[in-house]
Amino acid sequence: MIFYSPQTGGFYATHLHAHIPADAVAITAEEHAALLEAQTRGLVIRPDSAGRPVAMAAPGPSLVDAKAAKQAEIAAAHDAALAGVVAISDPTPTVVAVEAALLATTDPTGLDYARQKLAARRAELEAQVEAAQTTEAVTAVVVSYPV
Repeated sequence: MIFYSPQTGGFYATHLHAHIPADAVAITAEEHAALLEAQTRGLVIRPDSAGRPVAMAAPGPSLVDAKAAKQAEIAAAHDAALAGVVAISDPTPTVVAVEAALLATTDPTGLDYARQKLAARRAELEAQVEAAQTTEAVTAVVVSYPV
C-alpha cells in the first residue's frame, strides 16, 4: 500500500518504510504513478484541503524575486544599449572603452545625450518595476531602449 504525508510531502510504501507518518493518507498505485508522471512534466505535488496529493503548476517567483530579476534585466539591457550606441560594430569591452573615449573627445555632447536618454529610460523602467504590485505586472514591463 502507498501513502502520502501532507506534512512531509513524501510518499511511503508499507513494503519499504518501517514508519508511516500519522497524517499519511492511502493512495492507489495508479494515483501514485500519475502523480510521479505529472512531476516529470514540471508540475509539483501538494496536498489539497483534505490532505490528498494533487499535481499542480509550480508557484511562480515571489514579487521580490520577480522585481530583482527584472531590475537585473533592465541593467543588462542598459549596458548593452550603451555599448551599442558607442561601438556599433564591435561592442566588446575594449572597443566600447576606446570608442567612448574617442566619442567623448570628438562629440562630448553626443555621448552625454546618449547617456542621458538611456539613463532616463532606465529610470522609467525601474519606476515601473517599483510600482508593480504583482509578479504579473512586473513580467509585463517590457525592457527596451532606443538605439
